Amino acid sequence: MRCCPSQRNQDGFTFTEVMIAMTIFSIGMLGIIGLQISGINNNRLGELGTRAMGLGQMQMEQIMRMDFTDPNIRDVNPGNNSNLMSLTDVDYRNVDANGEKIDLRPYTLVWNIASDFPIPGTKTIVITVLWDNGRRSRRLVGIKSSLE
Repeated sequence: MRCCPSQRNQDGFTFTEVMIAMTIFSIGMLGIIGLQISGINNNRLGELGTRAMGLGQMQMEQIMRMDFTDPNIRDVNPGNNSNLMSLTDVDYRNVDANGEKIDLRPYTLVWNIASDFPIPGTKTIVITVLWDNGRRSRRLVGIKSSLE
């Protein structure tokens, strides 16, 4: 027997409380999923950039081991010496230091050489690695060296 007819069972949550809690939880999970996707994309971009840097460094190391007068590292296009970072007017594209064609997909390896620039008796070499990550083209520049 009840002592009061207006007294109800107060155990558990109401439907409204459960729906509000699920809505808040869902919004939080969507935020976390968005962060995960962004993190995965940034990791992929970082991996591509690291590989590009490795390709450029490997190319420069091969060139640095060669003799200064080697015909494979001559300035074949003196017209680009004022802009060694040009991607259209280049000395070499997708060629290793031995002059062999190489397939580096999704990368493009471009290198330009300027003889007697900026000092007579030297060669300035700029290596650029490009790649397309699906949305836009990326470019890594900065591997530059001078040979004497």
